[in-house]
Amino acid sequence: SLQTESMYSLFFILGSFCFINYFRKKNSLYLLLSSCLFVASTATRLQGVVNFPIEIIVFVGFFAYHLIQKKYEINQERKKILQKSEFVKGLILIVIPWIIFFAGYMIFYDYYFGDPLVNNFEISGASSYEASPISLITVEKEDLDNVKQYSKYLLPYQIPAIFDKIDNNFEDILGENWIGVISILILITSLAYVLKIKKHRIEIIFFLSLIFSVVWFYSSITSEGRAASGVPGRYMISVFILSTMIFGVILKEFITNKKNNSNYIKSIKIILISIICVFLIFAIYFSNPMQNLMEEGIYFNDPSVLAQKYPINMEGLNEHSIILLIHADHAIDYGVIPFQPNMLNFNESGILLKQLLNNNHEIYTFKKSTYVEEKNMLKYFESHHDVIFKNYSDSFCKIIIKKSDDMKSDQLCLIK
Repeated sequence: SLQTESMYSLFFILGSFCFINYFRKKNSLYLLLSSCLFVASTATRLQGVVNFPIEIIVFVGFFAYHLIQKKYEINQERKKILQKSEFVKGLILIVIPWIIFFAGYMIFYDYYFGDPLVNNFEISGASSYEASPISLITVEKEDLDNVKQYSKYLLPYQIPAIFDKIDNNFEDILGENWIGVISILILITSLAYVLKIKKHRIEIIFFLSLIFSVVWFYSSITSEGRAASGVPGRYMISVFILSTMIFGVILKEFITNKKNNSNYIKSIKIILISIICVFLIFAIYFSNPMQNLMEEGIYFNDPSVLAQKYPINMEGLNEHSIILLIHADHAIDYGVIPFQPNMLNFNESGILLKQLLNNNHEIYTFKKSTYVEEKNMLKYFESHHDVIFKNYSDSFCKIIIKKSDDMKSDQLCLIK
Protein backbone atom coordinates (compact mmCIF):
# COMPACT_ATOMS: atom_id res chain seq x y z
CA SER A 1 0.00 0.00 0.00
CA LEU A 2 1.12 3.56 -0.68
CA GLN A 3 1.81 5.06 2.74
CA THR A 4 2.41 8.71 3.55
CA GLU A 5 5.98 7.87 4.60
CA SER A 6 6.73 6.86 1.00
CA MET A 7 5.30 10.09 -0.43
CA TYR A 8 7.12 12.10 2.21
CA SER A 9 10.41 10.36 1.41
CA LEU A 10 10.03 11.08 -2.31
CA PHE A 11 9.62 14.85 -1.82
CA PHE A 12 12.18 14.86 1.01
CA ILE A 13 14.96 13.24 -1.05
CA LEU A 14 14.27 15.41 -4.10
CA GLY A 15 14.30 18.51 -1.89
CA SER A 16 17.63 17.45 -0.37
CA PHE A 17 19.08 16.90 -3.84
CA CYS A 18 18.03 20.39 -5.00
CA PHE A 19 19.41 22.03 -1.86
CA ILE A 20 22.78 20.34 -2.30
CA ASN A 21 22.75 21.22 -5.99
CA TYR A 22 22.61 24.91 -5.09
CA PHE A 23 26.02 24.70 -3.43
CA ARG A 24 27.41 22.94 -6.49
CA LYS A 25 25.99 25.18 -9.22
CA LYS A 26 25.22 28.41 -7.28
CA ASN A 27 21.84 28.69 -9.01
CA SER A 28 19.38 30.29 -6.56
CA LEU A 29 16.39 28.64 -8.22
CA TYR A 30 17.51 25.35 -6.65
CA LEU A 31 16.81 26.93 -3.23
CA LEU A 32 13.27 27.81 -4.28
CA LEU A 33 12.72 24.33 -5.71
CA SER A 34 14.13 22.62 -2.62
CA SER A 35 11.83 24.62 -0.32
CA CYS A 36 8.83 23.82 -2.52
CA LEU A 37 9.65 20.11 -2.31
CA PHE A 38 10.21 20.26 1.46
CA VAL A 39 6.85 22.03 1.82
CA ALA A 40 5.23 19.30 -0.30
CA SER A 41 6.74 16.68 2.03
CA THR A 42 5.39 18.58 5.05
CA ALA A 43 1.93 18.56 3.50
CA THR A 44 2.04 14.74 3.56
CA ARG A 45 3.61 14.38 7.02
CA LEU A 46 3.98 17.22 9.53
CA GLN A 47 7.45 16.02 10.53
CA GLY A 48 8.72 17.91 7.48
CA VAL A 49 8.35 21.17 9.40
CA VAL A 50 11.80 20.55 10.93
CA ASN A 51 13.33 20.94 7.46
CA PHE A 52 12.63 24.68 7.56
CA PRO A 53 15.07 25.61 10.37
CA ILE A 54 17.64 23.15 8.98
CA GLU A 55 17.53 24.90 5.59
CA ILE A 56 18.05 28.28 7.24
CA ILE A 57 20.83 27.13 9.57
CA VAL A 58 22.85 25.32 6.88
CA PHE A 59 22.39 28.16 4.37
CA VAL A 60 23.43 30.86 6.87
CA GLY A 61 26.31 28.70 8.12
CA PHE A 62 27.59 28.19 4.59
CA PHE A 63 27.71 31.90 3.83
CA ALA A 64 29.24 32.73 7.22
CA TYR A 65 32.00 30.20 6.59
CA HIS A 66 32.46 31.47 3.04
CA LEU A 67 32.88 35.06 4.20
CA ILE A 68 35.43 34.05 6.83
CA GLN A 69 37.32 32.04 4.22
CA LYS A 70 37.43 35.03 1.85
CA LYS A 71 38.40 37.47 4.59
CA TYR A 72 41.94 38.09 3.44
CA GLU A 73 41.41 37.98 -0.32
CA ILE A 74 41.72 41.04 -2.54
CA ASN A 75 38.70 43.10 -3.60
CA GLN A 76 37.31 42.47 -0.14
CA GLU A 77 34.56 45.12 -0.24
CA ARG A 78 33.30 44.01 -3.64
CA LYS A 79 33.07 40.42 -2.55
CA LYS A 80 31.14 41.33 0.60
CA ILE A 81 28.52 43.19 -1.42
CA LEU A 82 28.20 40.30 -3.84
CA GLN A 83 27.91 37.77 -1.04
CA LYS A 84 25.32 39.90 0.77
CA SER A 85 23.10 40.20 -2.31
CA GLU A 86 23.31 36.45 -2.95
CA PHE A 87 22.59 35.75 0.69
CA VAL A 88 19.48 37.94 0.84
CA LYS A 89 18.17 36.56 -2.47
CA GLY A 90 18.70 32.97 -1.36
CA LEU A 91 17.10 33.55 2.03
CA ILE A 92 14.00 35.07 0.41
CA LEU A 93 13.67 32.13 -1.99
CA ILE A 94 13.91 29.67 0.90
CA VAL A 95 11.33 31.44 3.02
CA ILE A 96 8.62 32.19 0.39
CA PRO A 97 7.22 28.61 0.06
CA TRP A 98 7.22 28.18 3.84
CA ILE A 99 5.32 31.44 4.37
CA ILE A 100 2.67 30.24 1.93
CA PHE A 101 2.49 26.86 3.69
CA PHE A 102 2.22 28.25 7.23
CA ALA A 103 -0.36 30.82 6.14
CA GLY A 104 -2.45 28.11 4.46
CA TYR A 105 -2.06 25.83 7.49
CA MET A 106 -3.25 28.47 9.96
CA ILE A 107 -6.14 29.60 7.76
CA PHE A 108 -7.33 26.00 7.31
CA TYR A 109 -7.22 25.05 11.01
CA ASP A 110 -8.64 28.38 12.14
CA TYR A 111 -11.58 28.03 9.73
CA TYR A 112 -12.42 24.39 10.51
CA PHE A 113 -11.28 24.03 14.14
CA GLY A 114 -11.21 27.58 15.49
CA ASP A 115 -7.50 27.53 16.37
CA PRO A 116 -4.76 28.35 13.83
CA LEU A 117 -2.06 26.62 15.90
CA VAL A 118 -3.81 23.32 16.59
CA ASN A 119 -2.43 20.09 15.08
CA ASN A 120 -3.76 16.65 14.14
CA PHE A 121 -2.56 15.02 17.36
CA GLU A 122 -4.53 17.50 19.48
CA ILE A 123 -7.64 17.17 17.32
CA SER A 124 -7.64 13.37 17.40
CA GLY A 125 -6.68 13.20 21.08
CA ALA A 126 -3.92 10.72 20.24
CA SER A 127 -2.39 9.17 23.35
CA SER A 128 0.62 7.64 21.59
CA TYR A 129 2.26 10.98 20.81
CA GLU A 130 2.72 14.31 22.57
CA ALA A 131 0.50 16.92 20.98
CA SER A 132 2.23 20.05 22.31
CA PRO A 133 5.05 21.61 20.23
CA ILE A 134 6.77 22.32 23.57
CA SER A 135 7.81 18.67 23.63
CA LEU A 136 10.23 19.42 20.76
CA ILE A 137 12.33 21.75 22.93
CA THR A 138 12.21 19.84 26.22
CA VAL A 139 14.66 17.03 26.93
CA GLU A 140 13.69 14.12 29.15
CA LYS A 141 15.26 10.74 29.83
CA GLU A 142 12.49 9.00 27.89
CA ASP A 143 13.32 11.15 24.87
CA LEU A 144 16.94 10.00 24.91
CA ASP A 145 15.81 6.39 25.15
CA ASN A 146 13.57 7.00 22.16
CA VAL A 147 16.53 8.44 20.24
CA LYS A 148 18.33 5.12 20.60
CA GLN A 149 15.27 3.17 19.53
CA TYR A 150 14.63 5.27 16.41
CA SER A 151 18.35 5.48 15.55
CA LYS A 152 18.70 1.72 15.15
CA TYR A 153 16.54 2.03 12.03
CA LEU A 154 19.26 4.18 10.43
CA LEU A 155 21.23 0.95 10.00
CA PRO A 156 20.54 -1.54 7.19
CA TYR A 157 17.15 -3.08 7.96
CA GLN A 158 18.47 -6.62 8.43
CA ILE A 159 20.48 -5.50 11.48
CA PRO A 160 17.60 -4.13 13.63
CA ALA A 161 15.34 -6.94 12.37
CA ILE A 162 17.74 -9.58 13.67
CA PHE A 163 18.40 -7.56 16.84
CA ASP A 164 14.66 -7.46 17.67
CA LYS A 165 14.15 -11.18 17.07
CA ILE A 166 17.04 -12.77 18.96
CA ASP A 167 16.80 -13.29 22.71
CA ASN A 168 20.47 -12.85 23.60
CA ASN A 169 21.13 -9.37 22.18
CA PHE A 170 23.16 -8.20 25.23
CA GLU A 171 20.61 -5.54 26.23
CA ASP A 172 20.98 -6.62 29.86
CA ILE A 173 24.66 -5.60 29.66
CA LEU A 174 24.77 -2.74 27.14
CA GLY A 175 21.30 -1.28 27.72
CA GLU A 176 18.11 -1.27 25.67
CA ASN A 177 18.46 -0.59 21.93
CA TRP A 178 22.23 -0.15 22.25
CA ILE A 179 22.73 -0.62 18.49
CA GLY A 180 21.06 2.78 18.08
CA VAL A 181 24.11 4.26 19.79
CA ILE A 182 26.30 2.43 17.26
CA SER A 183 24.54 4.11 14.32
CA ILE A 184 24.92 7.53 15.96
CA LEU A 185 28.63 6.96 16.58
CA ILE A 186 29.14 5.87 12.97
CA LEU A 187 27.45 9.03 11.69
CA ILE A 188 29.49 11.29 13.99
CA THR A 189 32.68 9.50 12.93
CA SER A 190 31.66 10.03 9.31
CA LEU A 191 31.47 13.78 9.93
CA ALA A 192 34.93 13.80 11.51
CA TYR A 193 36.33 11.81 8.58
CA VAL A 194 34.97 14.11 5.83
CA LEU A 195 36.21 17.17 7.74
CA LYS A 196 39.66 15.57 7.79
CA ILE A 197 39.78 14.63 4.08
CA LYS A 198 37.98 17.89 3.09
CA LYS A 199 35.49 16.19 0.75
CA HIS A 200 31.67 16.12 0.72
CA ARG A 201 31.55 18.38 3.79
CA ILE A 202 28.45 20.37 2.86
CA GLU A 203 26.54 17.23 1.83
CA ILE A 204 27.38 15.30 5.00
CA ILE A 205 26.68 18.23 7.32
CA PHE A 206 23.31 18.86 5.65
CA PHE A 207 22.36 15.17 5.62
CA LEU A 208 23.33 14.73 9.27
CA SER A 209 21.30 17.80 10.24
CA LEU A 210 18.23 16.36 8.53
CA ILE A 211 18.78 12.90 10.01
CA PHE A 212 19.17 14.05 13.61
CA SER A 213 16.28 16.53 13.33
CA VAL A 214 13.85 13.82 12.17
CA VAL A 215 15.10 11.38 14.81
CA TRP A 216 14.63 14.02 17.50
CA PHE A 217 11.21 15.05 16.20
CA TYR A 218 9.78 11.57 16.67
CA SER A 219 11.77 10.83 19.83
CA SER A 220 10.46 13.94 21.56
CA ILE A 221 6.78 13.41 20.70
CA THR A 222 6.59 9.63 21.20
CA SER A 223 4.94 8.74 24.51
CA GLU A 224 6.47 6.30 26.96
CA GLY A 225 3.64 3.81 26.39
CA ARG A 226 4.08 3.88 22.61
CA ALA A 227 7.84 3.45 22.92
CA ALA A 228 7.39 0.47 25.26
CA SER A 229 5.57 -1.47 22.52
CA GLY A 230 8.18 -0.58 19.87
CA VAL A 231 8.36 2.45 17.59
CA PRO A 232 7.47 2.25 13.87
CA GLY A 233 10.66 1.82 11.87
CA ARG A 234 8.90 3.14 8.75
CA TYR A 235 9.07 6.67 10.20
CA MET A 236 12.80 6.56 9.52
CA ILE A 237 12.52 5.61 5.83
CA SER A 238 13.43 9.08 4.56
CA VAL A 239 16.50 9.57 6.76
CA PHE A 240 17.52 5.92 6.41
CA ILE A 241 18.12 6.71 2.72
CA LEU A 242 20.40 9.59 3.71
CA SER A 243 22.28 7.52 6.30
CA THR A 244 22.82 4.80 3.70
CA MET A 245 24.28 7.41 1.34
CA ILE A 246 26.65 8.57 4.08
CA PHE A 247 27.78 5.00 4.88
CA GLY A 248 28.41 4.36 1.19
CA VAL A 249 30.38 7.55 0.63
CA ILE A 250 32.56 7.01 3.71
CA LEU A 251 33.31 3.40 2.76
CA LYS A 252 34.15 4.41 -0.82
CA GLU A 253 36.43 7.26 0.28
CA PHE A 254 38.19 5.13 2.89
CA ILE A 255 38.74 2.11 0.65
CA THR A 256 39.93 4.15 -2.35
CA ASN A 257 42.13 6.50 -0.28
CA LYS A 258 45.76 5.81 -1.25
CA LYS A 259 47.47 8.46 0.88
CA ASN A 260 47.98 6.07 3.77
CA ASN A 261 48.43 2.51 2.58
CA SER A 262 50.30 0.95 5.48
CA ASN A 263 49.86 -2.74 6.16
CA TYR A 264 47.60 -1.89 9.09
CA ILE A 265 45.26 0.23 6.93
CA LYS A 266 45.30 -2.39 4.17
CA SER A 267 44.24 -5.04 6.69
CA ILE A 268 41.34 -2.87 7.87
CA LYS A 269 40.22 -2.34 4.27
CA ILE A 270 40.31 -6.09 3.57
CA ILE A 271 38.29 -6.80 6.73
CA LEU A 272 35.72 -4.13 5.80
CA ILE A 273 35.32 -5.49 2.27
CA SER A 274 34.93 -9.02 3.66
CA ILE A 275 32.26 -7.88 6.15
CA ILE A 276 30.35 -6.08 3.39
CA CYS A 277 30.46 -9.14 1.12
CA VAL A 278 29.28 -11.47 3.90
CA PHE A 279 26.50 -9.03 4.83
CA LEU A 280 25.31 -8.78 1.21
CA ILE A 281 25.29 -12.56 0.85
CA PHE A 282 23.20 -13.01 4.00
CA ALA A 283 20.91 -10.07 3.10
CA ILE A 284 20.18 -11.53 -0.34
CA TYR A 285 19.81 -15.08 0.98
CA PHE A 286 17.29 -14.12 3.68
CA SER A 287 15.35 -11.64 1.51
CA ASN A 288 11.67 -12.45 0.85
CA PRO A 289 12.07 -13.04 -2.91
CA MET A 290 14.95 -15.47 -2.36
CA GLN A 291 13.16 -17.34 0.44
CA ASN A 292 10.00 -17.61 -1.68
CA LEU A 293 12.08 -18.89 -4.59
CA MET A 294 13.69 -21.55 -2.41
CA GLU A 295 10.37 -22.67 -0.91
CA GLU A 296 8.12 -22.56 -3.97
CA GLY A 297 10.56 -22.68 -6.89
CA ILE A 298 10.25 -20.61 -10.04
CA TYR A 299 6.63 -19.85 -10.84
CA PHE A 300 4.57 -17.32 -12.76
CA ASN A 301 1.33 -15.71 -11.67
CA ASP A 302 -0.86 -15.60 -14.75
CA PRO A 303 -2.58 -12.17 -14.71
CA SER A 304 -5.57 -13.58 -16.60
CA VAL A 305 -6.21 -16.09 -13.80
CA LEU A 306 -5.93 -13.41 -11.12
CA ALA A 307 -8.27 -11.17 -13.10
CA GLN A 308 -11.06 -13.75 -13.00
CA LYS A 309 -12.17 -12.49 -9.58
CA TYR A 310 -13.10 -9.14 -11.17
CA PRO A 311 -15.56 -7.53 -11.24
CA ILE A 312 -15.52 -8.43 -7.58
CA ASN A 313 -18.64 -9.83 -5.90
CA MET A 314 -19.71 -7.22 -3.33
CA GLU A 315 -21.83 -9.84 -1.49
CA GLY A 316 -24.43 -7.25 -0.49
CA LEU A 317 -22.02 -4.48 0.56
CA ASN A 318 -22.10 -0.97 -0.94
CA GLU A 319 -19.83 2.07 -1.00
CA HIS A 320 -21.23 3.27 2.34
CA SER A 321 -20.49 -0.01 4.11
CA ILE A 322 -17.71 -0.15 6.74
CA ILE A 323 -15.29 -3.05 7.18
CA LEU A 324 -13.58 -3.47 10.55
CA LEU A 325 -10.08 -4.87 9.97
CA ILE A 326 -6.46 -4.37 10.95
CA HIS A 327 -4.96 -4.26 7.44
CA ALA A 328 -6.99 -1.74 5.46
CA ASP A 329 -5.53 -2.77 2.08
CA HIS A 330 -7.77 -5.86 2.16
CA ALA A 331 -10.80 -3.56 1.84
CA ILE A 332 -9.51 -1.58 -1.13
CA ASP A 333 -10.89 -3.94 -3.78
CA TYR A 334 -14.41 -3.52 -2.41
CA GLY A 335 -14.36 0.28 -2.49
CA VAL A 336 -15.82 0.49 1.01
CA ILE A 337 -14.80 2.41 4.16
CA PRO A 338 -12.07 0.67 6.20
CA PHE A 339 -12.18 0.94 10.00
CA GLN A 340 -8.72 0.29 11.44
CA PRO A 341 -8.74 -0.06 15.25
CA ASN A 342 -6.16 1.56 17.49
CA MET A 343 -3.87 -1.38 18.23
CA LEU A 344 -2.67 0.27 21.44
CA ASN A 345 -6.15 1.08 22.75
CA PHE A 346 -8.89 -1.37 21.72
CA ASN A 347 -11.26 0.22 24.21
CA GLU A 348 -11.11 3.56 22.37
CA SER A 349 -11.90 1.79 19.08
CA GLY A 350 -14.67 -0.21 20.73
CA ILE A 351 -16.39 2.97 21.89
CA LEU A 352 -16.24 4.38 18.36
CA LEU A 353 -17.54 1.09 16.94
CA LYS A 354 -20.56 1.23 19.27
CA GLN A 355 -21.25 4.85 18.30
CA LEU A 356 -21.22 4.00 14.60
CA LEU A 357 -23.62 1.11 15.14
CA ASN A 358 -25.95 3.32 17.17
CA ASN A 359 -25.94 5.76 14.24
CA ASN A 360 -27.22 2.95 11.97
CA HIS A 361 -24.00 2.38 10.05
CA GLU A 362 -23.58 -1.09 8.56
CA ILE A 363 -20.30 -2.58 9.72
CA TYR A 364 -18.79 -5.89 8.63
CA THR A 365 -15.66 -7.92 9.18
CA PHE A 366 -13.90 -10.55 7.09
CA LYS A 367 -14.40 -14.16 8.08
CA LYS A 368 -10.78 -14.80 7.16
CA SER A 369 -8.39 -12.82 9.37
CA THR A 370 -6.29 -10.09 7.77
CA TYR A 371 -3.90 -10.17 10.73
CA VAL A 372 -2.86 -12.71 13.35
CA GLU A 373 -4.48 -10.81 16.27
CA GLU A 374 -7.68 -9.87 14.47
CA LYS A 375 -9.92 -12.60 15.91
CA ASN A 376 -8.73 -11.81 19.44
CA MET A 377 -9.69 -8.21 18.78
CA LEU A 378 -13.20 -9.26 17.73
CA LYS A 379 -13.57 -11.34 20.89
CA TYR A 380 -12.53 -8.31 22.95
CA PHE A 381 -15.20 -6.16 21.32
CA GLU A 382 -17.76 -8.89 21.92
CA SER A 383 -16.99 -9.19 25.63
CA HIS A 384 -16.39 -5.53 26.46
CA HIS A 385 -18.64 -3.52 24.13
CA ASP A 386 -21.82 -5.60 23.75
CA VAL A 387 -21.57 -6.37 20.06
CA ILE A 388 -21.96 -9.72 18.29
CA PHE A 389 -20.88 -11.08 14.93
CA LYS A 390 -23.38 -12.82 12.68
CA ASN A 391 -22.77 -14.76 9.49
CA TYR A 392 -23.68 -12.53 6.55
CA SER A 393 -22.18 -13.92 3.32
CA ASP A 394 -19.40 -16.15 2.01
CA SER A 395 -16.69 -13.66 2.99
CA PHE A 396 -18.25 -11.41 5.62
CA CYS A 397 -19.79 -11.36 9.07
CA LYS A 398 -21.99 -8.46 10.12
CA ILE A 399 -21.51 -6.63 13.41
CA ILE A 400 -24.67 -5.78 15.34
CA ILE A 401 -25.43 -4.49 18.83
CA LYS A 402 -26.22 -7.10 21.46
CA LYS A 403 -29.69 -6.25 22.79
CA SER A 404 -30.26 -9.27 25.04
CA ASP A 405 -28.27 -12.04 26.72
CA ASP A 406 -29.82 -14.59 24.35
CA MET A 407 -28.08 -13.04 21.36
CA LYS A 408 -24.84 -14.88 20.54
CA SER A 409 -22.16 -14.53 17.89
CA ASP A 410 -21.79 -17.14 15.16
CA GLN A 411 -18.61 -18.98 16.04
CA LEU A 412 -17.44 -19.18 12.43
CA CYS A 413 -16.97 -15.39 12.65
CA LEU A 414 -14.60 -15.72 15.61
CA ILE A 415 -12.47 -18.72 14.67
CA LYS A 416 -9.21 -18.19 12.79
